[in-house]
Amino acid sequence: MRLQARCHTAASARRLLARRLLARGGRTSCGATRSGRVAAALGLAVAGAVLSGCGSSGIAASSPGTVAYVAIHTGLADPGDTVAALSTSTFRALPPVATASLPVALAATPDGRRVLVADEGAQQVTVLDASNGHVTARVGVGLEPDAIAVTPDGRTALVANFSDGTVTPIDLATMRTGPTIAVGSEPDAIAVTPDGRTALVADFHSGTVTPIDLTNMRAGPAVAVGPEPVAIAVLAGGSVALVASFQDSTLVPISLPSLVAGAAVAIAGNPTAIVAGPAGGHAAAYVTAGASVIPIDVPGPTAGRAVDVGTPVEGIALSGNGSTVWVTTAAGWAAPVDMATGTVGQQVHVGGQPGAIVIPRPGG
Repeated sequence: MRLQARCHTAASARRLLARRLLARGGRTSCGATRSGRVAAALGLAVAGAVLSGCGSSGIAASSPGTVAYVAIHTGLADPGDTVAALSTSTFRALPPVATASLPVALAATPDGRRVLVADEGAQQVTVLDASNGHVTARVGVGLEPDAIAVTPDGRTALVANFSDGTVTPIDLATMRTGPTIAVGSEPDAIAVTPDGRTALVADFHSGTVTPIDLTNMRAGPAVAVGPEPVAIAVLAGGSVALVASFQDSTLVPISLPSLVAGAAVAIAGNPTAIVAGPAGGHAAAYVTAGASVIPIDVPGPTAGRAVDVGTPVEGIALSGNGSTVWVTTAAGWAAPVDMATGTVGQQVHVGGQPGAIVIPRPGG
Protein backbone atom coordinates (compact mmCIF):
# COMPACT_ATOMS: atom_id res chain seq x y z
CA MET A 1 0.00 0.00 0.00
CA ARG A 2 1.06 3.61 -0.43
CA LEU A 3 1.76 4.11 3.28
CA GLN A 4 3.73 7.32 2.83
CA ALA A 5 0.84 8.92 0.99
CA ARG A 6 -1.50 8.10 3.88
CA CYS A 7 0.83 8.56 6.85
CA HIS A 8 -1.18 11.54 8.06
CA THR A 9 -4.35 9.49 8.47
CA ALA A 10 -5.42 7.49 11.49
CA ALA A 11 -6.04 4.43 9.33
CA SER A 12 -2.47 4.20 8.06
CA ALA A 13 -1.09 4.71 11.55
CA ARG A 14 -3.20 1.85 12.82
CA ARG A 15 -1.89 -0.51 10.16
CA LEU A 16 1.70 0.43 10.82
CA LEU A 17 1.11 -0.16 14.52
CA ALA A 18 -0.33 -3.60 13.89
CA ARG A 19 2.67 -4.69 11.83
CA ARG A 20 5.06 -3.56 14.56
CA LEU A 21 3.05 -5.40 17.18
CA LEU A 22 3.08 -8.64 15.23
CA ALA A 23 6.85 -8.39 14.85
CA ARG A 24 7.35 -7.81 18.58
CA GLY A 25 5.04 -10.44 20.02
CA GLY A 26 3.86 -9.93 23.57
CA ARG A 27 0.59 -10.31 25.43
CA THR A 28 -2.93 -9.13 24.92
CA SER A 29 -5.55 -8.71 27.59
CA CYS A 30 -6.61 -11.72 29.68
CA GLY A 31 -3.20 -13.35 29.24
CA ALA A 32 -3.50 -14.49 25.63
CA THR A 33 -0.30 -14.24 23.60
CA ARG A 34 -0.24 -12.56 20.20
CA SER A 35 1.49 -15.59 18.78
CA GLY A 36 -1.58 -17.54 19.79
CA ARG A 37 -3.79 -15.03 17.99
CA VAL A 38 -1.67 -15.35 14.86
CA ALA A 39 -1.97 -19.13 15.05
CA ALA A 40 -5.73 -18.74 15.22
CA ALA A 41 -5.64 -16.42 12.22
CA LEU A 42 -3.74 -19.06 10.25
CA GLY A 43 -6.47 -21.58 10.87
CA LEU A 44 -4.96 -23.53 13.77
CA ALA A 45 -7.98 -22.67 15.89
CA VAL A 46 -11.41 -21.68 14.65
CA ALA A 47 -13.69 -21.87 17.68
CA GLY A 48 -14.33 -18.71 19.65
CA ALA A 49 -13.79 -18.67 23.38
CA VAL A 50 -16.97 -17.87 25.29
CA LEU A 51 -15.93 -15.99 28.42
CA SER A 52 -17.29 -14.84 31.71
CA GLY A 53 -15.67 -12.09 33.73
CA CYS A 54 -12.73 -11.46 31.37
CA GLY A 55 -12.42 -7.80 30.53
CA SER A 56 -15.52 -6.77 32.47
CA SER A 57 -16.29 -3.06 32.48
CA GLY A 58 -17.84 -0.78 35.03
CA ILE A 59 -20.63 0.38 32.70
CA ALA A 60 -24.01 0.23 34.39
CA ALA A 61 -26.84 -1.48 32.53
CA SER A 62 -28.20 1.03 30.05
CA SER A 63 -31.12 1.51 27.68
CA PRO A 64 -30.61 0.70 23.98
CA GLY A 65 -29.36 3.63 21.92
CA THR A 66 -28.00 5.61 24.87
CA VAL A 67 -24.40 4.36 24.87
CA ALA A 68 -21.83 4.85 22.12
CA TYR A 69 -18.69 2.73 21.86
CA VAL A 70 -15.50 4.18 20.34
CA ALA A 71 -12.38 2.33 19.18
CA ILE A 72 -9.28 3.94 20.72
CA HIS A 73 -5.55 3.72 20.17
CA THR A 74 -3.06 5.92 21.94
CA GLY A 75 0.07 6.22 19.78
CA LEU A 76 2.85 4.43 17.95
CA ALA A 77 4.59 3.24 21.12
CA ASP A 78 1.37 2.06 22.77
CA PRO A 79 -1.47 1.16 20.42
CA GLY A 80 -3.89 0.60 23.26
CA ASP A 81 -6.34 -2.19 23.91
CA THR A 82 -9.52 -0.42 24.98
CA VAL A 83 -12.83 0.74 23.61
CA ALA A 84 -14.18 3.95 25.09
CA ALA A 85 -17.82 4.33 26.04
CA LEU A 86 -20.00 7.39 26.49
CA SER A 87 -23.58 8.29 27.27
CA THR A 88 -25.32 9.97 24.35
CA SER A 89 -28.02 11.30 26.69
CA THR A 90 -25.89 12.78 29.49
CA PHE A 91 -22.75 13.54 27.41
CA ARG A 92 -20.51 11.83 29.94
CA ALA A 93 -17.65 9.43 29.40
CA LEU A 94 -18.23 5.95 30.85
CA PRO A 95 -15.60 3.44 32.02
CA PRO A 96 -13.60 2.05 29.07
CA VAL A 97 -13.72 -1.59 28.05
CA ALA A 98 -10.54 -3.69 27.69
CA THR A 99 -10.63 -5.71 24.47
CA ALA A 100 -7.24 -6.52 22.87
CA SER A 101 -4.45 -4.82 20.95
CA LEU A 102 -5.40 -2.14 18.45
CA PRO A 103 -9.22 -2.08 18.26
CA VAL A 104 -10.00 -0.46 14.90
CA ALA A 105 -13.51 -1.41 13.75
CA LEU A 106 -16.89 -1.84 15.41
CA ALA A 107 -20.28 -3.26 14.49
CA ALA A 108 -23.50 -3.81 16.43
CA THR A 109 -25.94 -6.67 15.99
CA PRO A 110 -29.35 -5.64 14.61
CA ASP A 111 -31.04 -6.28 17.96
CA GLY A 112 -28.67 -3.82 19.63
CA ARG A 113 -27.54 -6.37 22.21
CA ARG A 114 -23.94 -6.98 21.15
CA VAL A 115 -20.98 -4.95 19.91
CA LEU A 116 -18.28 -6.65 17.86
CA VAL A 117 -14.76 -5.22 17.97
CA ALA A 118 -12.09 -5.99 15.37
CA ASP A 119 -8.78 -6.03 17.27
CA GLU A 120 -6.28 -5.57 14.46
CA GLY A 121 -3.13 -6.11 16.53
CA ALA A 122 -4.46 -9.32 18.10
CA GLN A 123 -5.99 -10.93 14.99
CA GLN A 124 -9.31 -11.38 16.76
CA VAL A 125 -12.87 -10.18 17.25
CA THR A 126 -14.01 -9.34 20.76
CA VAL A 127 -17.74 -9.55 21.51
CA LEU A 128 -19.27 -7.19 24.08
CA ASP A 129 -22.62 -7.13 25.83
CA ALA A 130 -23.85 -3.75 24.61
CA SER A 131 -25.86 -3.05 27.77
CA ASN A 132 -22.88 -3.15 30.14
CA GLY A 133 -19.68 -3.53 28.09
CA HIS A 134 -18.82 -6.98 29.45
CA VAL A 135 -16.68 -9.17 27.18
CA THR A 136 -18.62 -12.34 26.31
CA ALA A 137 -16.44 -13.97 23.63
CA ARG A 138 -13.22 -13.71 21.64
CA VAL A 139 -12.81 -15.23 18.19
CA GLY A 140 -9.57 -15.60 16.22
CA VAL A 141 -9.80 -14.39 12.62
CA GLY A 142 -7.39 -13.45 9.80
CA LEU A 143 -4.35 -11.20 9.64
CA GLU A 144 -5.07 -7.60 10.62
CA PRO A 145 -8.87 -7.55 10.80
CA ASP A 146 -9.72 -4.05 9.64
CA ALA A 147 -13.50 -3.98 9.14
CA ILE A 148 -16.56 -5.85 10.36
CA ALA A 149 -20.26 -6.03 9.47
CA VAL A 150 -23.24 -8.08 10.66
CA THR A 151 -25.97 -9.54 8.45
CA PRO A 152 -29.49 -8.13 8.94
CA ASP A 153 -30.72 -11.36 10.55
CA GLY A 154 -27.98 -11.08 13.16
CA ARG A 155 -26.69 -14.59 12.53
CA THR A 156 -23.35 -13.89 10.87
CA ALA A 157 -20.50 -11.42 11.26
CA LEU A 158 -18.18 -10.78 8.33
CA VAL A 159 -14.62 -9.67 9.06
CA ALA A 160 -12.35 -8.14 6.41
CA ASN A 161 -8.72 -9.17 6.98
CA PHE A 162 -6.47 -6.45 5.59
CA SER A 163 -3.16 -8.29 5.30
CA ASP A 164 -4.27 -11.62 3.84
CA GLY A 165 -6.98 -10.37 1.46
CA THR A 166 -9.79 -12.44 2.92
CA VAL A 167 -13.12 -12.22 4.70
CA THR A 168 -13.83 -14.46 7.69
CA PRO A 169 -17.48 -15.34 8.46
CA ILE A 170 -18.38 -15.89 12.12
CA ASP A 171 -21.49 -17.81 13.23
CA LEU A 172 -22.72 -15.59 16.06
CA ALA A 173 -24.71 -18.40 17.66
CA THR A 174 -21.71 -20.72 18.05
CA MET A 175 -18.86 -18.19 17.77
CA ARG A 176 -17.15 -20.45 15.25
CA THR A 177 -15.54 -19.23 12.05
CA GLY A 178 -16.25 -20.57 8.59
CA PRO A 179 -13.84 -20.95 5.67
CA THR A 180 -12.21 -17.68 4.65
CA ILE A 181 -13.28 -16.03 1.39
CA ALA A 182 -10.62 -14.56 -0.89
CA VAL A 183 -11.35 -10.99 -2.02
CA GLY A 184 -9.16 -8.18 -3.38
CA SER A 185 -5.90 -6.83 -2.00
CA GLU A 186 -6.04 -5.12 1.41
CA PRO A 187 -9.78 -5.15 2.20
CA ASP A 188 -10.58 -2.38 4.66
CA ALA A 189 -14.35 -1.81 4.59
CA ILE A 190 -17.44 -4.02 4.32
CA ALA A 191 -21.21 -3.56 4.10
CA VAL A 192 -24.19 -5.90 3.71
CA THR A 193 -27.31 -5.32 1.62
CA PRO A 194 -30.63 -5.04 3.53
CA ASP A 195 -31.87 -8.35 2.10
CA GLY A 196 -28.85 -10.10 3.56
CA ARG A 197 -27.90 -11.72 0.27
CA THR A 198 -24.75 -9.78 -0.62
CA ALA A 199 -21.73 -8.36 1.16
CA LEU A 200 -19.66 -5.66 -0.52
CA VAL A 201 -15.96 -5.46 0.36
CA ALA A 202 -13.83 -2.41 -0.42
CA ASP A 203 -10.33 -3.48 -1.50
CA PHE A 204 -7.96 -0.63 -0.65
CA HIS A 205 -4.94 -1.65 -2.70
CA SER A 206 -6.91 -3.08 -5.64
CA GLY A 207 -9.19 -0.06 -6.03
CA THR A 208 -12.17 -2.39 -6.31
CA VAL A 209 -15.26 -3.62 -4.52
CA THR A 210 -15.67 -7.39 -4.29
CA PRO A 211 -19.22 -8.75 -3.91
CA ILE A 212 -19.80 -11.89 -1.85
CA ASP A 213 -22.90 -14.01 -2.40
CA LEU A 214 -23.91 -14.78 1.18
CA THR A 215 -26.14 -17.66 0.13
CA ASN A 216 -23.06 -19.69 -0.82
CA MET A 217 -20.21 -17.58 0.64
CA ARG A 218 -18.53 -17.14 -2.75
CA ALA A 219 -16.91 -13.97 -4.08
CA GLY A 220 -17.95 -12.63 -7.47
CA PRO A 221 -16.11 -10.49 -10.02
CA ALA A 222 -14.69 -7.28 -8.57
CA VAL A 223 -16.11 -3.88 -9.51
CA ALA A 224 -13.62 -1.11 -10.28
CA VAL A 225 -14.09 2.06 -8.21
CA GLY A 226 -11.81 4.94 -7.22
CA PRO A 227 -8.24 4.56 -5.93
CA GLU A 228 -7.88 3.55 -2.28
CA PRO A 229 -11.51 2.91 -1.29
CA VAL A 230 -11.74 3.27 2.49
CA ALA A 231 -15.45 3.20 3.29
CA ILE A 232 -18.68 1.76 1.89
CA ALA A 233 -22.35 1.96 2.81
CA VAL A 234 -25.53 0.52 1.31
CA LEU A 235 -28.27 3.13 1.25
CA ALA A 236 -31.77 2.61 2.60
CA GLY A 237 -33.82 0.54 0.19
CA GLY A 238 -30.76 -1.40 -0.94
CA SER A 239 -30.64 -0.15 -4.53
CA VAL A 240 -27.38 1.86 -4.25
CA ALA A 241 -24.06 1.47 -2.46
CA LEU A 242 -21.70 4.41 -2.03
CA VAL A 243 -17.95 3.89 -1.99
CA ALA A 244 -15.61 6.58 -0.63
CA SER A 245 -12.14 6.69 -2.18
CA PHE A 246 -9.41 8.33 -0.14
CA GLN A 247 -6.79 9.10 -2.76
CA ASP A 248 -8.90 11.13 -5.18
CA SER A 249 -11.60 12.36 -2.71
CA THR A 250 -14.53 10.88 -4.59
CA LEU A 251 -17.72 8.92 -4.08
CA VAL A 252 -18.64 6.17 -6.53
CA PRO A 253 -22.23 4.86 -6.62
CA ILE A 254 -22.80 1.18 -7.37
CA SER A 255 -26.25 0.15 -8.58
CA LEU A 256 -27.66 -2.94 -6.88
CA PRO A 257 -28.18 -5.75 -7.59
CA SER A 258 -26.64 -5.14 -11.04
CA LEU A 259 -23.26 -4.16 -9.51
CA VAL A 260 -22.72 -1.44 -12.11
CA ALA A 261 -20.53 1.47 -10.97
CA GLY A 262 -21.59 5.01 -11.84
CA ALA A 263 -19.54 8.11 -12.41
CA ALA A 264 -17.33 9.30 -9.56
CA VAL A 265 -18.38 12.50 -7.77
CA ALA A 266 -15.79 14.75 -6.14
CA ILE A 267 -16.13 15.85 -2.52
CA ALA A 268 -14.08 18.32 -0.50
CA GLY A 269 -11.42 16.54 1.53
CA ASN A 270 -10.19 12.97 1.86
CA PRO A 271 -13.04 10.75 3.12
CA THR A 272 -12.54 8.50 6.15
CA ALA A 273 -15.98 7.05 6.92
CA ILE A 274 -19.54 6.88 5.60
CA VAL A 275 -22.88 6.00 7.15
CA ALA A 276 -26.25 5.53 5.45
CA GLY A 277 -29.16 7.70 6.53
CA PRO A 278 -32.66 6.34 7.24
CA ALA A 279 -35.34 6.07 4.58
CA GLY A 280 -37.00 9.46 4.13
CA GLY A 281 -34.43 11.11 6.38
CA HIS A 282 -32.46 14.32 6.07
CA ALA A 283 -29.92 12.76 3.67
CA ALA A 284 -29.20 9.43 2.01
CA ALA A 285 -25.75 9.24 3.63
CA TYR A 286 -23.20 11.21 5.60
CA VAL A 287 -19.47 11.23 4.85
CA THR A 288 -16.59 12.40 7.04
CA ALA A 289 -13.87 14.20 5.07
CA GLY A 290 -11.16 16.41 6.48
CA ALA A 291 -12.70 18.37 9.34
CA SER A 292 -16.24 18.20 7.96
CA VAL A 293 -19.33 16.03 7.75
CA ILE A 294 -20.97 16.10 4.31
CA PRO A 295 -24.60 15.10 3.62
CA ILE A 296 -25.05 13.09 0.43
CA ASP A 297 -28.21 12.69 -1.61
CA VAL A 298 -29.16 10.44 -4.53
CA PRO A 299 -29.62 10.25 -7.42
CA GLY A 300 -26.30 11.73 -8.39
CA PRO A 301 -24.91 11.40 -5.80
CA THR A 302 -24.81 15.06 -4.87
CA ALA A 303 -22.98 16.59 -1.92
CA GLY A 304 -24.87 19.00 0.30
CA ARG A 305 -23.57 21.74 2.56
CA ALA A 306 -20.73 20.47 4.75
CA VAL A 307 -20.74 21.01 8.50
CA ASP A 308 -17.35 22.09 9.87
CA VAL A 309 -16.45 20.21 13.04
CA GLY A 310 -13.25 22.20 13.56
CA THR A 311 -10.75 19.32 13.71
CA PRO A 312 -10.11 16.25 11.51
CA VAL A 313 -12.93 13.74 11.75
CA GLU A 314 -12.37 9.98 11.70
CA GLY A 315 -15.48 7.92 12.59
CA ILE A 316 -19.23 8.42 12.26
CA ALA A 317 -22.41 6.79 13.54
CA LEU A 318 -26.08 7.59 13.09
CA SER A 319 -28.17 8.51 16.11
CA GLY A 320 -31.73 7.42 16.64
CA ASN A 321 -33.38 10.56 15.22
CA GLY A 322 -31.85 10.14 11.76
CA SER A 323 -30.60 13.70 11.31
CA THR A 324 -27.95 13.69 14.02
CA VAL A 325 -24.66 11.85 13.70
CA TRP A 326 -21.97 11.24 16.29
CA VAL A 327 -18.39 11.74 15.12
CA THR A 328 -14.93 11.07 16.54
CA THR A 329 -12.06 13.45 16.01
CA ALA A 330 -8.27 13.61 16.05
CA ALA A 331 -8.50 15.88 19.09
CA GLY A 332 -9.60 12.95 21.28
CA TRP A 333 -13.28 13.62 21.61
CA ALA A 334 -16.67 12.58 20.26
CA ALA A 335 -19.60 14.89 19.60
CA PRO A 336 -23.08 14.94 18.07
CA VAL A 337 -23.60 16.92 14.86
CA ASP A 338 -27.13 18.02 13.99
CA MET A 339 -27.03 17.88 10.20
CA ALA A 340 -30.41 19.58 9.83
CA THR A 341 -29.19 22.72 11.60
CA GLY A 342 -25.44 22.41 11.00
CA THR A 343 -24.75 22.52 14.74
CA VAL A 344 -21.98 20.69 16.60
CA GLY A 345 -23.18 19.67 20.04
CA GLN A 346 -21.50 19.09 23.38
CA GLN A 347 -18.14 17.34 23.13
CA VAL A 348 -17.26 14.27 25.18
CA HIS A 349 -13.57 13.61 25.80
CA VAL A 350 -12.67 9.96 25.16
CA GLY A 351 -8.87 10.34 24.91
CA GLY A 352 -6.24 8.78 22.70
CA GLN A 353 -6.85 8.70 18.98
CA PRO A 354 -10.51 7.70 18.56
CA GLY A 355 -11.60 6.00 15.36
CA ALA A 356 -14.70 3.93 14.65
CA ILE A 357 -17.88 4.62 16.63
CA VAL A 358 -21.09 2.64 16.96
CA ILE A 359 -24.37 3.26 18.81
CA PRO A 360 -26.09 -0.11 19.33
CA ARG A 361 -29.87 -0.09 19.29
CA PRO A 362 -32.63 -2.35 17.98
CA GLY A 363 -33.04 -1.87 14.26
CA GLY A 364 -29.97 0.35 14.18
